[in-house]
Amino acid sequence: MRAPAPPALLALALLQGCAGLSKPSSMSQERLLLAPRTAAAAGDYARAAEGYRGLALRGVVEAEYQLGRLYEDGKGVPQDDAVAADWFQRGADAGDAPSMRELGLKYVRGQGVGRDLDRGLGLLAAAAGKGDLLARYHRARLTLLNGPELGLDEAQAAERMRTIAREGSLDAQLELAGLYEEGRQVRRDPVEADRWYTIAGLQLERQAAGGDPKAMDLLAGLLARGRGVKQDVGRAFALWETAAARGRANALVDAAKLLETGTAGLSPDPARALAYRVRAARAGEAGSAYEAGKRFARGEGAPRDAIQAREMFQLASDLGDGRAYAWLGDLAAEEGSALYDPATAASWYGRAGALGDGKALFRLAGLHEAGDFPDASPIKALAYYRLAAAMGYGRGERFAARLAAAMSATDALRADAIAARWQAGRSAPAAPPPA
Repeated sequence: MRAPAPPALLALALLQGCAGLSKPSSMSQERLLLAPRTAAAAGDYARAAEGYRGLALRGVVEAEYQLGRLYEDGKGVPQDDAVAADWFQRGADAGDAPSMRELGLKYVRGQGVGRDLDRGLGLLAAAAGKGDLLARYHRARLTLLNGPELGLDEAQAAERMRTIAREGSLDAQLELAGLYEEGRQVRRDPVEADRWYTIAGLQLERQAAGGDPKAMDLLAGLLARGRGVKQDVGRAFALWETAAARGRANALVDAAKLLETGTAGLSPDPARALAYRVRAARAGEAGSAYEAGKRFARGEGAPRDAIQAREMFQLASDLGDGRAYAWLGDLAAEEGSALYDPATAASWYGRAGALGDGKALFRLAGLHEAGDFPDASPIKALAYYRLAAAMGYGRGERFAARLAAAMSATDALRADAIAARWQAGRSAPAAPPPA
């Protein structure tokens, strides 16, 4: 949720306030960038953000890019895709290829800016034209994923990916290995898949030896499954732990996924997997918080625990994962539970409905029809049943017809008006504060 004073506006105000500061010379920039680079490498992202911000406001392009990445990842600053896009835009305007690439990906994904595939691909092409290999990889991958939408040939896209892989792009090598392994866009070829995994594994070994946590995470994935390297599950988990200790929370997610499915020589271990999910959640992984919440709610990997489930879903919500809203509603709507609170349930269901969850609106309607909280109203119940039906939740239509048959024409019209206003503004009730 945005604060009343958007960070983008605060950044603009800071820019205006620093307009009189001159841009450092290239030699001075290298000296001044040393402190925030060192802070980031040590995991002190708050200090890194402070250092990069001061330099970004003076027009140092690398600082603009790095500050954008920190906002994108929520490291040292609140996660904010719109502010990240603002900083990437400044770098792109200055001709910085990495900034162009990241801004292009924002447009492709619709993160912090309106989704615009053509503009995103154009920025990626511009970055690729400046020699950015990662931009070329993303462009090739997007062509593979969106070929029909773009009117492009999948075979040409796959060949483009092969070319980039041959030029040394680790991302392209792993992508190509996966394509051959699964038979996506190319003929399935386990031998060719293993060849590319082996090539990627050699790169990852070098990078992991140099202390790169992302490389450790990716190498662990290959070791765990024996792809391109000799299988070594013990070393895989050691690398995941080291990567996590160096700030890569996704390593904990990857460890959890392996424990959930198992692999050759390792049986599934739901309890241990859940422990990794919880650690990842507390390290800021929203998706892991959501998955941990589901497992506590269902009793998978641990005895059912509504309190723990709520904690994880609340964390997922705080981290921006709207899938948690309906689950929080379910926990609060469970009669006989210590968490039972129909008003709170209604609030969460409203937020889920605002994201297009017809089932949540159906349940919200049921709470209004039951009348177990002060704001409950049968007229609102009819409105939400109809909205649920409009979103494709089939039972909504039947329940709406039943309720409308027992209601005056005037009240039914009032329900229609409520539904129309809601649909126009998606004005769902605000969620309660964290418990």
